[in-house]
Amino acid sequence: MINKIKMRVIIILYNISKIIKKRNDLWLFGAWEGQLYSDNSKYLFEYVNKEHPEINAIWISRNKNVVEKLKNKGYKAYYYKSFEYFINAMRAAVVFQTEGNQDFGYAIYGGARIIQLWHGAGPKINKWDTDKFTSKDTRKRGISNYFEESYWMCPSERYMTQLTTMPMFYIPLSKDKMYLTGLPRNDTFVSKPKSEFLENFRTQHGDAKLIVYMPTHRNFGKEEAIPEFSIDALKKVNDFLKERNYFMLYKPHFHELKKYANVEFEKTMDHIILAKDAEIFGDPYQYLHGCDMMISDYSSVLYDFICSGKPVVLFPFDIDKFDKDDAGLEDYYLDVPPGPICYSWDEVFTKTDELFKQDLWVEKREKSRKLLHNFIDGKNCERVYNSVIEIIKKERI
Repeated sequence: MINKIKMRVIIILYNISKIIKKRNDLWLFGAWEGQLYSDNSKYLFEYVNKEHPEINAIWISRNKNVVEKLKNKGYKAYYYKSFEYFINAMRAAVVFQTEGNQDFGYAIYGGARIIQLWHGAGPKINKWDTDKFTSKDTRKRGISNYFEESYWMCPSERYMTQLTTMPMFYIPLSKDKMYLTGLPRNDTFVSKPKSEFLENFRTQHGDAKLIVYMPTHRNFGKEEAIPEFSIDALKKVNDFLKERNYFMLYKPHFHELKKYANVEFEKTMDHIILAKDAEIFGDPYQYLHGCDMMISDYSSVLYDFICSGKPVVLFPFDIDKFDKDDAGLEDYYLDVPPGPICYSWDEVFTKTDELFKQDLWVEKREKSRKLLHNFIDGKNCERVYNSVIEIIKKERI
C-alpha cells in the first residue's frame, strides 16, 4: 500500500515537472544505480566542473557516503531523497545516466533531456527477457519508450548499429538520437589519473607485471558454483604468478563479489589482490591505465582496455552456455578478437607468458579497437559536452 502511494506521488511530481520551465545550465549526474561515484558520468561530471563552471553540475546519489565525500571535494552533490534533489530535478534541463532511472531513485525530471552515457560498449547482446510484448504490457512499454526518447553517446558506428538491434530495449532504437562521441571514462587512458593503489603497488613491487582480471557476471551472480572462480582454481593462478613475480588484481563483477565475503585472500593468495574495497577499487578507470595486461571474458571493459595499447587475453571458459543461455554475444567477439582466446587457466598461463615475451597481437588489437572505439585522443568528454549543447539548442529546452 505504501509503495503504491509513493509511486502515485512520484508520478504526480513527474507530471508537474514536465510543465516547469527548465534551466539549460542545470545538469544532473548519476551512475551505477546511485551507489558509486564512477563510470562515464563521473568523468564527464569532473570535466564539466573544471572546464565549464558556467554549468551548474550536480551529482545525485542513493549513497550518503558518496554525497559527503563529493561535498568535501567542493562539488555539489545531493542525496536522492533530499529536498534539494526534488527541487533541482524538476528544473534540470539535462540528466546523465549509466544504468537508467535507477541511478536517481525517483524519476521526477519530466521534460529534461535524458543522456545515456551507459556503462559499456562490448560484445554482449543482452537478450534477457526478449519475448514479444503488447501495448498492454505497461512495464516493458514504459522501458522501451524511455530508452527510445533518450539520447545516446556512442563510441563507434558499429556500436550505434548494435544499439538499434539490442533486445533488452524491446524496440529498435533510432540512430537519429545517437551521437558519435566516445566514452568519457576512456579519456583516462590518455590523462592517466592519479591512483593511490598504483602508487602503493609500485612502491612495494617496483616494475613487477600487474595483470588485471575482470570477468563479467553470470546470470547476475545467480550461478552458485563456477569452477574457474573457485578458491582452488585461484590458488593455482597464484602459484603461476608467484613463479614469475607477476601480480594479479582480481576484480570480480559486483554481482559475483559477494561470494568471496568470507574468504581471507591475504592469507592464501600473496600474488592476487582481491578488489573488494569499493573506496579503492570501485572505479577501475582510476588504475586500469597502470596495469600491464588484462584478462577478461565478455565484459566491455576489455574493449576499453585495448585503448591503452596493452595486451589482453580473452578467457570465455563457458562461451557456449553464455551465448545460448545468458546474455549472448555479437559475432565480432570471435571474428575479430583483440587477443588470444583461452578456455582454461593453463591456456591463459601459456598465452600470458607469450604476450609478455613478444606481443604479436598489436595489429589485430588495433583492428578490434577501431571497431568499437573511434577515438583515443582524450577528448571524449569534450565531444559529449558539445553534443549536449547541440541537443539543447536544437530542442530549445
